[in-house]
Amino acid sequence: MNDESPPIYTAEKNTLVFWEEAKKNGLRPGQYNSVLMVRVSTPGDNKSSSDYWVEETYPKDFPHPMFGAMRRNEEMFRRFGPYIEKYKASGAAGIVAGTPIEAWPVVGRAQVAMLKHHGIHSVEALSNLHDGQIHAIGMEGRGLVQKAKDYLATAENTAAGMKAMEEKRQLEERLGSLEAKYLDLAEALADLPEDAKAQVKKAVSEKAKGRAKIAA
Repeated sequence: MNDESPPIYTAEKNTLVFWEEAKKNGLRPGQYNSVLMVRVSTPGDNKSSSDYWVEETYPKDFPHPMFGAMRRNEEMFRRFGPYIEKYKASGAAGIVAGTPIEAWPVVGRAQVAMLKHHGIHSVEALSNLHDGQIHAIGMEGRGLVQKAKDYLATAENTAAGMKAMEEKRQLEERLGSLEAKYLDLAEALADLPEDAKAQVKKAVSEKAKGRAKIAA
């Protein structure tokens, strides 16, 4: 098997794994076509896995007499078009989906192997298992699913807290900047002659009245 992409999780909770392999060209001996493949499975159900061809690319100097440079599996593009394009744009190494299960400190190596055997490659996928899928991974399944949910909830709360702190910091910076400008303006106003101060006060008063009329 050629190098496989990291798993991609669809909105329908399917797992997609892509790879490319060579296929003998039936029209020209000694030539090979490049075929993009995908394995479609459901997390928690390792028996549901099926492999499909996605695209077949022919040699540039010997295109197919009917399909030309390439033919593609329209059914796969209809079902998984955006995910296929994402893989093609990023390549196998460029796709990252969720928190890899092996990077989760809660599980050991044996548990990682067990979860991957059942098609569960990320903490997010683990947290979304339903009762039937939980039962399939054994007695510890329910506890792992709950830990995954707790882990993701904590991470979400932490991110929300950090965002709130950053917004507070930015607000304090803006208020500090406004305060500094106000003090500079007050000092400049204090240095003005009395007749100039009167003109400034009059102008401010007229603007305030104008805003009040608009608001009314």
